[in-house]
Amino acid sequence: MESHPGDRYIRARAVTEKLHALHRLSHQLRGADRQPSGVFAILGVIDRFGRGSGQSPVRLGTVCRILHRSMPSITRSVNVLEEDGLVTRTASAEDRRGVYLSLTDKGRETLRQSCEARFSTIEDMLDRLGEPDTEALIHLLGRLAEVFDQMSADTSTPEERGPQTP
Repeated sequence: MESHPGDRYIRARAVTEKLHALHRLSHQLRGADRQPSGVFAILGVIDRFGRGSGQSPVRLGTVCRILHRSMPSITRSVNVLEEDGLVTRTASAEDRRGVYLSLTDKGRETLRQSCEARFSTIEDMLDRLGEPDTEALIHLLGRLAEVFDQMSADTSTPEERGPQTP
């Protein structure tokens, strides 16, 4: 089938509209747990990366890197989380500039409740989609993430890509 110059535009516009709908969905999911924006993500990173080594603290810089947010932005959020008793912050014994974050019991419970609220909403949505469409969605979102990662790698600088293995 021959492609017309407008076909690419029409497809791109349709994809843009669907991505916008997904963006709205992500905002609804954030609201499902009644937590301020960013809280769920920060608590989740601390939990996930602290778990691998027996709930050891996670470096603040690691949280910034994983969430693709600046140090000042994450620091402001962590200040609020610490005031609310959800995380503790400790300075590195070796390097006083290094800051480590740990979840408190209250932080773990808040994360658990947030996960339940979000996952309940997602499970309802997937039930409505049905098994075949859910499998197709998971596959396509995975492929989309792969393509995006490839495109990001193609446009990043050597410093952003980090050390290359031979």
